[in-house]
Parts: sequence; C-alpha cells; structure tokens
Amino acid sequence: MKLNPFLKRHLPLIGFVLSISMLLVAIMLYPGGSYVNPGASGFDWEHNYISNLFNNTGINGKPNKGLVWAVSGMLFFCSSVGWFFFSFSKKLPTKSAQLIVLFSGCFSMIFAFMAVTPFHDLMIRISSILSLISIFYCTVFLFKYNRYGLGLLSVFELLSLYCALYIYYTQDYLVFLPLVQKIIILGTIIWVLYINYQVSEKDFLTD
Repeated sequence: MKLNPFLKRHLPLIGFVLSISMLLVAIMLYPGGSYVNPGASGFDWEHNYISNLFNNTGINGKPNKGLVWAVSGMLFFCSSVGWFFFSFSKKLPTKSAQLIVLFSGCFSMIFAFMAVTPFHDLMIRISSILSLISIFYCTVFLFKYNRYGLGLLSVFELLSLYCALYIYYTQDYLVFLPLVQKIIILGTIIWVLYINYQVSEKDFLTD
C-alpha cells in the first residue's frame, strides 16, 4: 500500500506537531520536582529533563498523570525522525550510503524511543552513536553536492549532539544539560524539516 504523495511529503511535520502537542500536555500534567529542587511543583524548563516525564511519579514523589502523553509524544517524535532518515536515504546516490543512513538512522530512533523504559541510559548511549553516524553521512553528502547551507545546519546538529554527550559523560557543566537537551530537540525538528522540504533526489544526480 503506497502512501498518498501529500501525506508522504508532510509526514515528519505532522508527526512533530502531534509530538509537541502531546509533550506539552505531559509537561502541564507533570507533578513537579527536579534534581535542583526535588520538592518543586510543576515542570521547570530550566532544570527538568524531558526524560523526567517518562516516570510514574515526579521527582517530588507525586503520581505523574502525564506519562501516557509523554510516551505518545516521544513515539511520534522518533517516528518522524525515523521516517526522515528512511526518506533521505532513498535520495542518496550510492547503495552503501543509503544502507548506512537507513539502518543507523532508523535504529537510532528505535533505541531513542526505548529511552522511555528503565534502560534509559543504555538506550541513549546506543541511540547517540547511531545518530552521529547517520547525521555525519547526511552532512558529507550535503557538502559534496554543494548544499552548503544545509551542510552547515547539519554541522550544528552534530556539534549540539556532541556537546550534550560531552556534558553527559564528563558531568562538566551538568546544570546546562536540560537546556541543551531542549535545544537539540528544537534543532532536530528544524534540521529534519528544512532538509525534508529543500532536498530532493535530483540534488544528488551530479557531482
């Protein structure tokens, strides 16, 4: 069964709109607490991680009524990015590059979604490695075929992800990680949508 061309083109956008809507509901329902202020009420945009929304209770110990909304939002987010990698891989000129972007990109999103489980830390490690590989390949081909603006946007995406990993593993500047996490999410949405609408298979036909 083939997808409607309109739906196929706009699937990432639709997924992101649904994802953001559901995550915002989850944020409004989050009972409260952060690692900086465990007894606080409500979601703190500066100090709470998005992953705090995936627990049965808030850090303050109260039941988290937004859990289902958070998991659903994460599912739509990962599905949207995964679809992008699937779609972008089909535009690349070499079979090897197609397979690397397809498998590393799609599997990175499968593991990213599994971060909603108690195996969060392990899933994030695996997902991050696979994401770096797939984004790196996207970046190389964008520069190789003279899409320099999109290539620079991809470099920013790589650097922001690397920055988050540096903070995560070294624990340096850890207080900034919740904010960096949200910047990465916003950056990923912009990166995916911009490339999705600006790049076609024709861009990779000539050197």
